[in-house]
Amino acid sequence: MSEESPIADRDAAGNLARPIPPPSGSETPANELEHWGKRISRNLAALTVARGVSTGLKLLLTAYLTRALEPGAYGILGFGTALLSYFLLITRLGFDWVGTRDVARNPRRISELASTITSVKLFLSIAAYCLYAALVLLLPKGGLFKSVLLVQGLALFADAASLEWAYQGVERMGILAVRIVAISVLHVGTVFVLVHRPEDIVFAAAAQVGVLFILNAWLIFSFIRSFGPLRIRIDLRAWRALLPAALPIAASALMAGVFYNIDQVMLGLMRSEAEVGLYSVSVRALIATLMPSLIIVQSFFPALSNALGNLEDMRERAHAFAAMMIPVGIPLATVGALLARPLLLFIAGEEFVPGAEAFALLMVNAGMIYLNMTFGHPLLAWNREKAYMIVIGVGAVLDIAFNFLLVPRYGIIGAASTTLGAQILLFVGLAAVHIRIVRQAYIGIFVRTACATLLGVVLPILVLAQVHVPLLVTLLVAGLSYGVSARLFKLVRPTFLNSLLGRS
Repeated sequence: MSEESPIADRDAAGNLARPIPPPSGSETPANELEHWGKRISRNLAALTVARGVSTGLKLLLTAYLTRALEPGAYGILGFGTALLSYFLLITRLGFDWVGTRDVARNPRRISELASTITSVKLFLSIAAYCLYAALVLLLPKGGLFKSVLLVQGLALFADAASLEWAYQGVERMGILAVRIVAISVLHVGTVFVLVHRPEDIVFAAAAQVGVLFILNAWLIFSFIRSFGPLRIRIDLRAWRALLPAALPIAASALMAGVFYNIDQVMLGLMRSEAEVGLYSVSVRALIATLMPSLIIVQSFFPALSNALGNLEDMRERAHAFAAMMIPVGIPLATVGALLARPLLLFIAGEEFVPGAEAFALLMVNAGMIYLNMTFGHPLLAWNREKAYMIVIGVGAVLDIAFNFLLVPRYGIIGAASTTLGAQILLFVGLAAVHIRIVRQAYIGIFVRTACATLLGVVLPILVLAQVHVPLLVTLLVAGLSYGVSARLFKLVRPTFLNSLLGRS
């Protein structure tokens, strides 16, 4: 990583001082502005297909595991995943975001950056696993519980070897799409073969880790063929050069991890494993609901990063980003909240229906997460990671405090309510910082999305509920009616789509 950071292109007041020149060998600014929409459309197409297939397979996997393992054993997997997420932050330490951002601005450095970042992540993964294993062994739990968590912890080494961030930086989303689908297919197939009853829970944990190792090894092989050698070496000077930008992002990721996983950890420590199992299914559904947001962020992040230094480009791309995120996130969250009980019954079965109220709260939370990503991720692309870190940090502290107060008494309802409240506070902070930078709040998109959602989602679901229409029919009708409403309220504009698809 260069010693100079684009943040230096601001004056003492923090305002943008001058445009940043494009990397050597890149397209001219005019051509870059002309073609960024084409690149995003290709990225969206590849990732939409891949994430769509992956999400469907993950829901199928969840349906199978909840029935094969039952709430108690499934809760062990959920607790292990939540606990492991914090140690994954040690391995990543913000380097993936910095690497994607730097490669997007200077693709010629991809081999150098990949060697540096992979090296430091591998060394960090050793330290992270030692800490994780020590904590697991100290937990007042049984042998099977600890065995499952220790197997899950091996994912730290698989994650350290992942080069997904590098391919995202050069916008080679096709190979990432293949990897996403392959991981899901192999994972589902392995679980179907190995896992049949609660005692097979160790195999369920091992299947996920093994698939990650296989597909990340394939990605490394493809990287070497495309971009040159990947060298693992100790280079303290290069590692230190990454830290100033990476550490605030790592701290922000830690705080964000509080929002997503502290509730499951607290449930595992203060309540029963069965309650963790009930809640984990809702979390899986939340992750599935957020899958479109990951597609949009991965597709837009390089373009948002390249816009730094040109306020008009920043405004244009941030507006296009919001025009994708908000009309997708709000209706998805609304459908999930209104159909919580039948969706939970369909996904996990009758044993998990007691978690329906928490499921509904987490679906509302999904809508807030879409909004927070809309206002928050551009800050990371524009080198405002410190402001992002401060906002996330305040919200995380409040989230932890409320979890301590509510989880022991109210269980999964307390956990879901706390998470939702923290996300609302987070939205206020992220929106304030974002608006101050680009002077736009996307009010028109908010209003049109709200109207389209009321007309195209809420009204059809309420009407169909009176005549007891099957769930799949209700989902189909709501999807079609929202599409019509979105067109009516100009959320889907032909001129914008034509530009995005490169046909204008």
